[in-house]
Amino acid sequence: MPSGAVSDGVDIIELKSPTPQSSPFLQLPLELRKSIYAHIIPNTRISLHWSSFKLREDGGICCPSMLRVNRQIYTELIEEWFSHATYPVVVGRKLKFLSMNYSPGDTFPWQLKACKSLTMSINLHGIQDSITSVVQANTMANIVSILSQVDSSLRKVELRVVVYHNWLNFMLSQLDRTPEILESRLSPLRQLRGLAEARGYTEVDNCFFSWYQGPDAIATELISRSNMFLEALCKDMMNPGSV
Repeated sequence: MPSGAVSDGVDIIELKSPTPQSSPFLQLPLELRKSIYAHIIPNTRISLHWSSFKLREDGGICCPSMLRVNRQIYTELIEEWFSHATYPVVVGRKLKFLSMNYSPGDTFPWQLKACKSLTMSINLHGIQDSITSVVQANTMANIVSILSQVDSSLRKVELRVVVYHNWLNFMLSQLDRTPEILESRLSPLRQLRGLAEARGYTEVDNCFFSWYQGPDAIATELISRSNMFLEALCKDMMNPGSV
C-alpha cells in the first residue's frame, strides 16, 4: 500500500444488494436519486489541502457514508462523486492524490479515471537527466496511462507548472532549451486527446525571489517560454486526433 494510504473501507466490506422492493429509495427513478446525490457530493474546486476547505459551493457537508449503504447506491454515487468537482493532483517524485502519496512502482488509484476535472500541479526540481527528472517522467507516464484509457471520464485539465529554485538556477543559463527540457518531462501528456478544456500556466516557488540575484527579465523570460510551451501542449490535448 502506498505511503499514507488508508483504505476507505468500501472495498473490504461486503456490500448488500437489496432489490428495489426492499428499499423505498431505490424505487425512486434514477434521475431523482441523482438529484438527491447532488446535495451530498463535492461540487467545487477542491484545494490540495482539501480536508481544511469546503467541498461544496453551498458550504454544506458531503456524505461519504452513503457509499457504504449497498452495492447499487455505491455504483450510482461513486460516478457522481468524482464528476462534479475539480480534484487536485501533484506530480513530483511521487504522485499525491486524495492526500495519499504514490511512488512510480505503486498501483495508482483507480479514482483518477473517474475524475472529469483535474488540476495537475507539476513540481519541477533538480537538473535535467537527474534522478529526480527521471522519476518524475515515470510518474507522469503512469498517470497518463490511466487517464488515457477508454473508460476514463476526464474532460478538463488545468496544468500548473511550479518551478523551484534549483531548477530555475539550472535553466537560467539555457533559456533556449526551455521547450526541449519541458518536453522531456511533460511529453506523456500529449497522449491525452480530445479534452473539452485544457489550459496551463507557470508559477515560481515563493522562496525563489528571496535568494535570486539575477536580472528579473531573465526569470520573466523563462516563465514566458514555459507558458508558450504549455499553450501548445494544451492545444494538442484538446485535439481529438491521435498522437
